[in-house]
Amino acid sequence: MVYNPPVERGEDGEPIKDGIVALTHPVNPMRRGAYVEQATRATGWAAMYILGWLLMRLSCYAGLPGDCNLPDEPLEVLTVLLVLLVFSLAQAWFCEIMEERRFRDLTSKVYFPIFLVGAALALSGLSRAESLRNSLQEERRDLSTFQVTIFIILLIITVVVLLLHFAEAWKVLPGAHLISGIGVPRVEVREDLLSIYVASRMLILAYFILYAAFSVARDDGWGYQLYLLAWVLSLFAQFKSFVSVFWLAVTTGVFLQGIGAYGIAFLCDERVQ
Repeated sequence: MVYNPPVERGEDGEPIKDGIVALTHPVNPMRRGAYVEQATRATGWAAMYILGWLLMRLSCYAGLPGDCNLPDEPLEVLTVLLVLLVFSLAQAWFCEIMEERRFRDLTSKVYFPIFLVGAALALSGLSRAESLRNSLQEERRDLSTFQVTIFIILLIITVVVLLLHFAEAWKVLPGAHLISGIGVPRVEVREDLLSIYVASRMLILAYFILYAAFSVARDDGWGYQLYLLAWVLSLFAQFKSFVSVFWLAVTTGVFLQGIGAYGIAFLCDERVQ
């Protein structure tokens, strides 16, 4: 949606062209090779997930983090690979990574893999700190002032980043003028993309809040929940701004660190051992 805008049209109703090519035009999914190209980009994104998972497994052998629980049975490894495939494709769909311009834009940003790997390795290193490790594993009532402060800071950052994404959606997605009645764009709006983004992300946010609330109510520490919630928050990162790309890289890195260090145990076990 963001990387596939409607055709821009002039006052005469005709497409605005640069030479013989419309300035912006939708990619026809029915053209020859379009589905193969999308499948290729999806495969590339899934391969990035697998490479990140392998890197996190290697970091475990270096003691980062110190409490890795690596699957060694063939069936366990195959199950992890299936989970990586499902999560990578779901993220690619929500974040429009299979769109040609979106994929090209992400792959052209050198800082994206740096932030992704850096976030994963940084979390692995921080997990060796006794105070931070306890903040993930101890019961909520046992958290120190320092640990509570860390959680509050992370919560504030998360809220600010999500608000920035909603603000960017209002600014760049066709459909905002349908709500405000202001600034009718010079584009042919075929869908209310703003409402689609807001509605879908509000559902994702509701899931995040419910999951976090039940985790807190259980009062037995966070453990695996943070890795899954990081992936859920990555689904907001649909845009090409630095904040959105940075958010996609960091949250994906946190998720890959979790599944690389603990396999799929953090998705189904009560606690990461």
